[in-house]
Amino acid sequence: MRLNWLLPMALMVLASASVHAQKKNASPSLVAGRELYLSRMQAAEALIQLGQTAEAREVLNAVKAGERQLEWKILSAIADRSARTIVHHTASVAAVAFSHDGQWVATGSADSTIVLWHYPAFEKVHVLRGHQGQVSTLAFSPDGSTLASGSTDKTVKCWNVTTGAPTKTFTSPFTRGIYQVRFSPDGKKLAVCTWELLKDKSPPVLGYTVV
Repeated sequence: MRLNWLLPMALMVLASASVHAQKKNASPSLVAGRELYLSRMQAAEALIQLGQTAEAREVLNAVKAGERQLEWKILSAIADRSARTIVHHTASVAAVAFSHDGQWVATGSADSTIVLWHYPAFEKVHVLRGHQGQVSTLAFSPDGSTLASGSTDKTVKCWNVTTGAPTKTFTSPFTRGIYQVRFSPDGKKLAVCTWELLKDKSPPVLGYTVV
């Protein structure tokens, strides 16, 4: 048995003993909550041992933040196969894009901002502000000089990657949020996907726009 499993298993034994001790004095609802927590920890541990880390994360994420104890933190760390976690935005991240040369990463958030990072060091270079809603999609031009962004604020923006300055903003004919933006292979046009649901009409399909 691998050494890194000894501590979680020991904690499970202690937690189980704690539940049995609580049954004598605690309320039924408290005991039931503790037993549910313990069963989730045991399920997450079993899933991790089977290599099903995604399923284990789902079980762990179902535990409320205020109920997460030491065994949860240890199992969560074991289940997390991420090479690195980057924290900056003040709200959830809704879009991520890599430049074609692999030197840049852009992240867009529900906090309306975009962050440009140098990869692989993840050095923060620019924070792009201008959208008034969630940044829902990002795309780099083929040459990596321009970043396009789409938002729930019904706008598409283009940014200079080197300076972080906005270069263009498109608003018409959009009347709904923007869901996807993609550059053409030559980098001269931009495809924009939105959803226009009109009565008795099919959603219009818009083609490329010159950028």
